[in-house]
Amino acid sequence: QAWLQGKHFSISRSCVPPLPIRSGFCAMAAVLSAPLIEGKARASADGASTCMGLFVARMSCSWCLKLSILLACTQVMFLWGPLSAPVWIPISTSRACEKCSDPQGCPKRTSAIPHIQGGLQACEARCASDPGCQAIDYYNETRWCSLYSQPCSQPTASWQGASSYEIAVACNLHNGSTGVEVAGRCLTGVELPTLWSVLSQECPALLRSPRSWAITLAVAVIYTYFASEWARGFMGPPVKAVCRPVACVCQWVTSGGCARRLILLAVLCALWAAFTIHRWGAIPSRLDDITSGKTPLAETVWLAVSAAIALLLACPQVRGCLFGLFAALGSCLMSLFTSATAFALSMCMDVSGLAAASVVGLVGAGGAAEGAVAMEAGLG
Repeated sequence: QAWLQGKHFSISRSCVPPLPIRSGFCAMAAVLSAPLIEGKARASADGASTCMGLFVARMSCSWCLKLSILLACTQVMFLWGPLSAPVWIPISTSRACEKCSDPQGCPKRTSAIPHIQGGLQACEARCASDPGCQAIDYYNETRWCSLYSQPCSQPTASWQGASSYEIAVACNLHNGSTGVEVAGRCLTGVELPTLWSVLSQECPALLRSPRSWAITLAVAVIYTYFASEWARGFMGPPVKAVCRPVACVCQWVTSGGCARRLILLAVLCALWAAFTIHRWGAIPSRLDDITSGKTPLAETVWLAVSAAIALLLACPQVRGCLFGLFAALGSCLMSLFTSATAFALSMCMDVSGLAAASVVGLVGAGGAAEGAVAMEAGLG
């Protein structure tokens, strides 16, 4: 304005500056704002690339953890779980190998346990603990258990509720096919469970599970929201709208004193008991029922997780220690995956960011050039 007054131009609200003067103002504004526009574009592109890198790193970390947990649980089941026990195949449910019509003769009995306690399962466990045992005879009426070093193929003993069983053994044919030996023949349609066979079935099922993908995406979005300032600015309004009812409920519970907390605890316990009884029946009343393996595996895991959550809610010290430990481990893991993701996506993200910034810069520079030309034409 001072420069214009020096040039003896009078500007007021009632008069409009001539076209050259307006072009000069536009040119000056474009020249001054071009670096700011380019800087904002570059900052926005960098924030978006960082946000994408955090999201991909969180997704990769979640899937690696899932696969690692699946591998560890499967290995534990093969070492100490139900898959560690041998697989039993019935030779005959009505005849025993004490007498047989095998061409090579009947196998010799290595041991006999009369009136065994526990029935057929105890007889199988007794044979599994003996390295030289491969088959059993069990008589249901007398609870007589006979152990053999090898099974027969054609049992004929049919008294006192006789039955015969053998431990499944893997076999190979000359063409490379694998199977299980049953009654002296290799059946290729049957396969014993191995670590690789279980993982080859469970991993594709995990990858095809919509629930697994939904949980992973939700965790990745939440992590990215808290770790990225750009994501918080972009997702702030909808997140606040969603969290407002939750905050109101928490405020209502905490402001009501001990009575409201006890009512909420009673409601949660009733819902937990109703779900547990509906899913698995009566809740076990003794710890021995859980530790002895009488309860299903899913119910045991559910009870253990429920007890852990109750301990965390009741003991702030334990909650603080566990949260600190998980936070430390999570930060270490996420630093590794973030570094790997940044290395893998660095070229793509840098090129996209530079492209976006250059496009905006070109637009701003073009506007500045047009304004400079107009200013020179009007003021020259």
